[in-house]
Amino acid sequence: LFEIVSKLIEVFGGNLSVLASLLPNIQALMPQFKIPSAAKESVDQMNFNSVCFTLQLFMRVVSSGYRPLMIFLDDLQWADGDGKCLDLIYSLLSDTAKGSCIFFVGSYR
Repeated sequence: LFEIVSKLIEVFGGNLSVLASLLPNIQALMPQFKIPSAAKESVDQMNFNSVCFTLQLFMRVVSSGYRPLMIFLDDLQWADGDGKCLDLIYSLLSDTAKGSCIFFVGSYR
C-alpha cells in the first residue's frame, strides 16, 4: 500500500488535489493530505479529456500484473444519453499504457 501511495504522489505531484476531487476516498490512503476547497470546485470545470486523463493515470498507478484492478458497473442501461459515461469507460479500457491490468464487468437489463 505504501508503494501505491508513493507512486501516486510521484505521478500526480502538485496535482494530487485534482485526483482527490474526482475520487474523494483517496484520502483514506493519505489521511495527512487535505483537499483544498478550490480543488473541490474545480471538478465541475474540468473538461472531459482532463477527467479521462486523470483517471487513466490513476489506473496505471494502482493496477499491474501483480495488482489487477477490477471495475464492476451495474445498471449501465441508465448511462447518460449523450454517451459521456460510455465514452469514459471506453477511454479507460482502451488505454494502451504498459503494465495496466484491468478486468471490467458491466451489467445492464
